Order: sequence, then structure tokens, then C-alpha cells
Amino acid sequence: MLLFAGCRSHDTEPADSEPEPELAEAASHVQEESSLPAEGEAELEPAIEGAEGPAGGPVVYFKPDGLSPTYENYTGDPSVIHRLRANLKGRVAGDTLVLKAHWDERHKHGTFTLHLPEADTRWDSLSKKVKDGGTLDLGTVQPVLAALGAYRADLGARFDLRLLAFDIRLSWWDKRSGSHCTLSGVANDPDGETPSRCFKCVDFRVGIHEICRTETSWPSTVEGPKKGLKMLSSALRSTPP
Repeated sequence: MLLFAGCRSHDTEPADSEPEPELAEAASHVQEESSLPAEGEAELEPAIEGAEGPAGGPVVYFKPDGLSPTYENYTGDPSVIHRLRANLKGRVAGDTLVLKAHWDERHKHGTFTLHLPEADTRWDSLSKKVKDGGTLDLGTVQPVLAALGAYRADLGARFDLRLLAFDIRLSWWDKRSGSHCTLSGVANDPDGETPSRCFKCVDFRVGIHEICRTETSWPSTVEGPKKGLKMLSSALRSTPP
């Protein structure tokens, strides 16, 4: 069970040095791809013992990767996870989510990724809009991203301000096609309430496909490589349990 003691000592990570953004992002995506939620919610355990599911918000399965024990304690703190669950209540149509806290030591780059339920049908309309070339309204996505941003802000306020430098992103995964796409918060928004201009989909053969809005803000149509658009449409599409 992922229950952590209240360790408050400071480790040397995250380091203060700045990574090369493109290299760090690509490496983070590739490492994330090797351990997607499809590897098994059944193999993970909830971050809060006795988590009840929808009554207190969806169950959050916490997965630390590359963090020291101290930062595992911080990022998996039960009280912080409890607040995240409460903020996600009614925002996702599913009882379980996977939260991954990843530290890339090579590039000194941290990421909080929330893997969304594959069976959630509320993204189906976005999937269809991507496929048909329609306008994407991220009104259902923004509150989920904001909840993840509040989680990051909570960590920074309680434990270590350097955790505020971690990126946040939402992740969609389609097990039928293998499509995996993410949407991050913009870098200059500490609250994490503003979606970035591009979705990013991992293609091991060519790298990362960027599917970006065509307008200055959302709602907007999107454009990008044909393969990337297909992957995004597939990733946003719900998969029956």
C-alpha cells in the first residue's frame, strides 16, 4: 500500500539546473510510454488506504518513478492525494485514475502525469471533432488539468517549492490502437489552469507528433500530421471496459 511517513528532510533533487526542454520532454514521453496505465491498475494499489471511490472522488493509484524516498513521501502524501480526489470528483467518468510522478535525473526534469480512465466517454465528442476537423472546446478538460495544477501547488506550499517546477499533463491511452497522447499545462501558469496549445502523441518510429490549435486560444480547430491527428482521435475515444 502506498502510504508514506511524514519525512521532511531535503534531498538534492529536483536540481536547480534547467534541462533542454525538447530533449527532456521527449525523454519523459518515451519513459512514460513504457509504463502506461494499461500495464495494470490491478497491479497498483490506491494511494490512500480504504479509498472508497466516487463518494470521496475517484480512487487515485499513485506511481512514483525516479524519485528519492523523500520525494515519494511528498508527492504521495495522503492528505494531498485526498484533496486531488476531491477536486476530481464529478470531473471524470470513472472510479480510478493513475497519477505518475516522474523525475528524469539526466535532464533534471520532473512531470506529474494523470492517466485518465479509458472507459470515460466524455472525451468522445473531442475525438469526433478531431476526426471531422471540427472545433475543440476543452471545457471538460480544463477542470481536470486545474485539479492536477492544484495538486502541484499543494505540494509546493507544503513541502518544497521546487516541486512547482514539475510539468503537469493529462494522458489519454487507447489500448486498441496503442495511441498515447498528452496535453500539458502552459509553462507560465503556476495554477495549471490553462491548457497548452498542442496535444502531443508518441510515435516510436518518428518521435512526437504535435497537434496544435489553429486559433490564439481554445476553443479551436487543430492541425498536425495526419498520423498524429489519427492517433489523437483514437486516444480520446473511449474504450469499453
